[in-house]
Amino acid sequence: MTRTPAARRPGLGLLEVIVAMFVMALGMISLLTLFPLGAIQMGQALRDARAAETAMQADTQMRLWWQQYVVEKGLATGIEDTAFTFFDNPQNGMPTLPIPGDTNPASYPVFIDPLGWQAFNGFPARQTQVAGGGPGGLIPRRSMFWITNDPANTAYPARSSVLQTAFSFRTATMMDDITFNETGTPDTNATGTGMANLVVRQGRYNWAAIIQRPVNANRYVADLKILVFDGRPPGIAPLDAEKIGVPTAAGGPPAVTQQLVLNVGATPPEHLRAGNWIMDGTLTTTGVRNAVWYRVQTIDKESLGPNNYIIDLQTPLLRPVTTTSQFYIFKGLLEVFDRPQLAPPDYKRQLP
Repeated sequence: MTRTPAARRPGLGLLEVIVAMFVMALGMISLLTLFPLGAIQMGQALRDARAAETAMQADTQMRLWWQQYVVEKGLATGIEDTAFTFFDNPQNGMPTLPIPGDTNPASYPVFIDPLGWQAFNGFPARQTQVAGGGPGGLIPRRSMFWITNDPANTAYPARSSVLQTAFSFRTATMMDDITFNETGTPDTNATGTGMANLVVRQGRYNWAAIIQRPVNANRYVADLKILVFDGRPPGIAPLDAEKIGVPTAAGGPPAVTQQLVLNVGATPPEHLRAGNWIMDGTLTTTGVRNAVWYRVQTIDKESLGPNNYIIDLQTPLLRPVTTTSQFYIFKGLLEVFDRPQLAPPDYKRQLP
């Protein structure tokens, strides 16, 4: 019987091995790229979650303050929070409301910023006016009068600057951003704060608010926007923490545009990048006084040379822009939340 020899199975050639290694390398690289991308997404999700939590805390604080220390106290005693005076008169050369012949029924916007108020202590222009006062900074900054010493308020004793700082920090920073000891218990080392057993918080996430009456004649209804910051120094603030960019050309309606050219000075803030917010805070004597927020979509820092940035906005400009307009830029501003109006419990939403 004739036997058929078994077919020999040749081994893998060098070329096949190299191709297989190349395919495997592509797969490994694809898998490895998922880890940093996943870490970036997790970090962004954490920041978004912290921002939302801080905004909810701020919303609660503002409504408590508005109801108890503005509405109820104002109706009962006639003594209003000193922030009320800035709704009508932001000072710094602006006319007091109402202005004869004015067609805008809204009040001036007021920046409620307990941390900023304390941080700029010693710099009166910056403490009382956002971005430093003068012709470029017309939006008034105030704290809450249960934190500061208000001569018209006799319900609270005079507080030292240390106590005011402690109260501001406790009010305007994220409550859950707690520093823990090695034992796992919250750090209550209150040395230098003047308050015993004060839980130490990191202060990375903190907030401010912009409030404005849509109809100034209605004293107890105001629009509310919450500003959440990531990394804004809760102590002594650097002088470039708030800046004003001045448009170098007119734009906006009636030819609706989403592009803006701003001159931000010799030291541009490092936080001005895609995804951040800027505020049109232009105030004039002719009825322009609504603070309008825009998110930056893209930014070109090279084409027009130093200091001049071409900014594309996510939404069109809502009002004409001139070379005297003021756009406010805030260091560390993470998100802007549009919240329901501040008002007594039995109100219906009010529009201008």
